Amino acid sequence: MDVIQQMNAHSCASAGPAPTPDPASARASNWGGGMSESSASLQGEYIDLARFLKSVLNSLVRTTNDILKSQEVTLSLCHPLRVLVDEGALTVSVLAARLDMNNSSLCRLLDRLEDRGLCARTRSKIDRRVVTVEISTDGRRIVRGLSGALHQADKAHLAGMTSQEQASLRAMLSKMMENGTRMAHSSVAGGESPSDDND
Repeated sequence: MDVIQQMNAHSCASAGPAPTPDPASARASNWGGGMSESSASLQGEYIDLARFLKSVLNSLVRTTNDILKSQEVTLSLCHPLRVLVDEGALTVSVLAARLDMNNSSLCRLLDRLEDRGLCARTRSKIDRRVVTVEISTDGRRIVRGLSGALHQADKAHLAGMTSQEQASLRAMLSKMMENGTRMAHSSVAGGESPSDDND
C-alpha cells in the first residue's frame, strides 16, 4: 500500500516509546515551517496532527500530480479508476461510499472521466435510478501508469529514511487509521452523525 493511501484512506511491531524531543531542534524545524515558534511554545509537546499530516499529504499529491502531467490527469481523477480496477464495475452510490464522497461530487468527477473515455456509466433497465460505472481500457492504462507515479512520489518523500524507519512510519500510520475507524464506528453506534467535512 502506498503512503498516500495510508494517509488518506497492516501493522508492524511497536517501535517502543518515542524519544524525548529536543526543544531546540523542534523550534528549528517548526514541523517544516507549518507551525510558528509561538504556537509551538504554547502547545508544548502537543502535535497538531491534522495540520502536519495534511501538509505532508498536500506535498505528496502535488509531487504525484507533477509526475502525472505527461498523462494529462490528476490524482483526484485517478482515485475512482483505482477502485474500479480493484473491485470491478460498481454502482455510483457504492463507488461514492468507497471513496468517502457524496454522489454529486463523484458525478462531477465521472463526467470528466467519461468525457475522456476513461470510464462508462450504464443505467439499469430494471431500475432506472441505478447507474453502474465501469472502467475502460484507456482507464486501465492510466491506472498502470499511476502506480509508477505514486512510487516515485513515495520514494522522494521517504528519502533519507532507513528500511526500519519506513516500516515504523507505515505501522504508526496504520495504527492511526485503525484508531480513527474505531472512533467513527463508536460515534455511529452512539447515534452521532459522521462528519461530512472532507477538508
